[in-house]
Amino acid sequence: MLLSKDQILSANDIRYMDVEVPEWGGTVRVGTILASERNLYEQSLTTRVGNRRDVNLQHSHAKLVALCVVDLEGKRVFTEDDVHALSRKSSAAVDRVFDAAAKLNRISEADLEELRGNLKPTQTSGSSTS
Repeated sequence: MLLSKDQILSANDIRYMDVEVPEWGGTVRVGTILASERNLYEQSLTTRVGNRRDVNLQHSHAKLVALCVVDLEGKRVFTEDDVHALSRKSSAAVDRVFDAAAKLNRISEADLEELRGNLKPTQTSGSSTS
C-alpha cells in the first residue's frame, strides 16, 4: 500500500531510547531529530571560506548529544549554548550518549566520510572528542 501525503505527514515518527550513563549517575533519554535539525548539525561541522569548505569535527559529539537529549515530554534538555559545557564532560559518558543518538538517528561513520568528501579536515576524525 502506498502512503498518501497526509499519512506521511501525520505519522508519529519520533522515537526515543533511554541510555544508562553510569558516569552521570543515571539515565538520559535520547530522541530522534528532525530532518531539518540533521541538516543543521551537518552544516555545523563544516565551514566555508570563499569556494573552499573545511570539515571541523570539534565538539561534534557534544553537538549531537545537545540536539538529542530530551526530557519526558520530548523537549530538548540542552541548548546550543551548552555544547562547550558538554565538551568538558567525560568522553566515555558523552560517547555513550553520542553512540545511542547516532544509532537512533542513523548517523554513521560513512555519513561523516561522505560529508568530508573531498574536503580538507581542520580536525581529524580521531580527535572528534566532544
